[in-house]
Amino acid sequence: MMRHVHIINNLSNDMGLHCQSADDDLGTQLLHQGEEQMIRFRMHFFKSTLFFCDTQRWGGGAPSKHFDVFEESRDKHRCGGDCKWSLRDDGIYFSNDDTNWNREFTWDGHDV
Repeated sequence: MMRHVHIINNLSNDMGLHCQSADDDLGTQLLHQGEEQMIRFRMHFFKSTLFFCDTQRWGGGAPSKHFDVFEESRDKHRCGGDCKWSLRDDGIYFSNDDTNWNREFTWDGHDV
């Protein structure tokens, strides 16, 4: 099954985003306010799939953060085909339906 992870910049500033897995390094992308990066992949059959991202401050605002955007044991069932992440001034939010958003990470290093 094809999986999609969407990371949306809802911050009040631009944000650098560097995402990768053990097999794929997607490089650093500059996300302007309101822009989105989408990651498409298939889960590994014999090993667990993990994609993670590092944010990089661009012009002040939210600090840098490392977080897992797809961890198979956590997200295989809760995401269906799509995981959505929203980078906001008060933290990083998750949704699987575009309606209900839950803050899962704060910028100060504490997971919610």
